Amino acid sequence: YFAIVTDANGCNVSSSITVTQPPPIIVVFDSVKNVTCNGGSDGHIHLVTSGGTGSYSYSWVGPGGQDTSIYHLSNLLAGNYDVTVTDSNGCTSTSSATITQPDISTSSTTITACDSYTWNGNTYSTSGNYTYSTTNLQGCDSTATLNLTINPSPVITNFSSYTICSGTSPNITLTSDISSSFTWTSAVVSGSVIGNSSCVNGCGNTISDILTNLSNSSASVAYTITPTSINNSCVGSPYVMGIIVTPAPPRPPLIYGSTNVCYQSNQTYSVAPITGATSYTWTLSSGLSGNSTTNSITVNIANGTINGTVSV
Repeated sequence: YFAIVTDANGCNVSSSITVTQPPPIIVVFDSVKNVTCNGGSDGHIHLVTSGGTGSYSYSWVGPGGQDTSIYHLSNLLAGNYDVTVTDSNGCTSTSSATITQPDISTSSTTITACDSYTWNGNTYSTSGNYTYSTTNLQGCDSTATLNLTINPSPVITNFSSYTICSGTSPNITLTSDISSSFTWTSAVVSGSVIGNSSCVNGCGNTISDILTNLSNSSASVAYTITPTSINNSCVGSPYVMGIIVTPAPPRPPLIYGSTNVCYQSNQTYSVAPITGATSYTWTLSSGLSGNSTTNSITVNIANGTINGTVSV
């Protein structure tokens, strides 16, 4: 600033003066540490202040309510922090910093299982929502949620064993406690049997194999049957069903009785007893009548019958 002073005679004199100002207050956030875990309070802020005049005072505004006299704050929550620095002349400078926090560590998994499901060391057999809490690598709480649907596996309900004659079929209708499809394998367990089969696709629910025993003693076949639920494809436990196939009795070698007979007469026909046979079935042609389940039969010859056949 320059000043010129002039008197009444026009004489003058000049002088000058310089007005200075202090440097501005500069606030630098030397260190800002964010919160480690969501909801934690381990953040901190460290200031470095320069410029201005003399000493400084600090006024903070933040989410936790702060001490106004220090330049270093610790144990801070996440949020925005505004600081006003005032020097000895009352000059101020304002700045702000933000402390962040990680998101809450959560995860969710949806599973559909048959009968039971093991998750994090626990086995669950009913549908529901299950949670598991642990600590992640940063030392923060982590919560996982399992949305679980449990479907039942089918159980075969016709637990039976069968005994059939050689050359016949067991005609087994397979059933289970829920709607199911079935597959099966078979194997001869004892004796000599042919006609058994296995089925792995489009099997239906009936085992109708015609089983023939090639030996003179009883033989057996085992069918291992596996049910699969139609609605959710759960596979049930296999069930082994045994079938005993008894040998057919030998054909009678000869029928004893008259072959030349009179009208309206009664004739007796018989075969030698067959070892192991429990009943006999006689077949008579037209004009002949009679009934028996033993090894002999009395046959009535109707009037006008020219010929006929008796078989057993």
